Amino acid sequence: MSTNDQTSQTHLLREPTSNAEALARALRMIKVEPPSWKALWAGRQARRRWLLYWLWEKPVDGLQWLIFHVLGLLPITFVSNFGGRCSRIVVPLLHRDAIERTLTNLRWLEPSWDEARLRRACMYHFETIGRLQAEFSVLHRLMPSGRIAVENAELAKETLAAGPVIVIGTHIGNWETISPVIKEFGFPLCAVFEPQPSYMQTRLSLQVRARCSAEGSVAFPRGANALRTAVRWLNDGKAFTVFCDEPVNGVSAAPFFNRRPHTRSNYVLAARLARMTGATLLPFHVIRHPGCRFTLRFGEPIVLAPAHGRSPPLTDDVVRLNAAIEPVIRNNIENWYWLDWGFAGVRYR
Repeated sequence: MSTNDQTSQTHLLREPTSNAEALARALRMIKVEPPSWKALWAGRQARRRWLLYWLWEKPVDGLQWLIFHVLGLLPITFVSNFGGRCSRIVVPLLHRDAIERTLTNLRWLEPSWDEARLRRACMYHFETIGRLQAEFSVLHRLMPSGRIAVENAELAKETLAAGPVIVIGTHIGNWETISPVIKEFGFPLCAVFEPQPSYMQTRLSLQVRARCSAEGSVAFPRGANALRTAVRWLNDGKAFTVFCDEPVNGVSAAPFFNRRPHTRSNYVLAARLARMTGATLLPFHVIRHPGCRFTLRFGEPIVLAPAHGRSPPLTDDVVRLNAAIEPVIRNNIENWYWLDWGFAGVRYR
């Protein structure tokens, strides 16, 4: 490894001294160099990339930046309603395949529902996605305006103070409200994020999270450095957050929804980290209410014995975590972000 590589690696592993430094580091790790003028004479593929980047991606990024900052100045309820209504218009026009997947999934998950209820739930699902995206611009204003109620707050504070803690989230309601809530508690968080297809989307979301997080919080894109940082963070008695209901390779991996348990989800990551570091698992979920109001509910902490000697089978831990998360998602199925994704074993048109 060269001296420059070693210096870069040390810089990535060193703890940032502020949220601003943590944000700048996260943006450096995802930034892609734009194509230069030379690409216009470097062949057809390079020229096409140049044209796509400068004539489409950059203008769209600029439009996203403008809309985001304009929405940030408007009333909170208006912003949320605007996102929901835009989604109800755009999705039927551009994403009919997603609507069909959602209806197929709902027929599988809720066989007793009639067609009218299925379609209402389907469109409400996409409305909540539109609301979520618009609410990013006003996320920092939700807590000061009293729009987030917290249940089991004292239990969560005690658990976080005792540390280390793995905060387990689910993609329902507006799960991003966890950042301002934990900031209100006074605890920094270590988080792993998935870069979006658009650099501007990723940049804006990271800026919002940094603004809404307690000082000293860090974020890493998915990868080896992120896992190493999470282990070190937990060994220092701090809090790391992970979501266990994400898809793997475009297919929903968890919850199991009465399917056979497997070890290809973030349940495994959470369980292994907990046993490796002795961390307590603290689940939470967010309920959306009319008028852009939310209840963030912390569940009972889950303690897995540290991995000294022979540990129970990994599937036992996975089943235990699924038992805490699946009922929450089933009870809020139309609010679940991944409802329009594919499920293994479900046949689509």
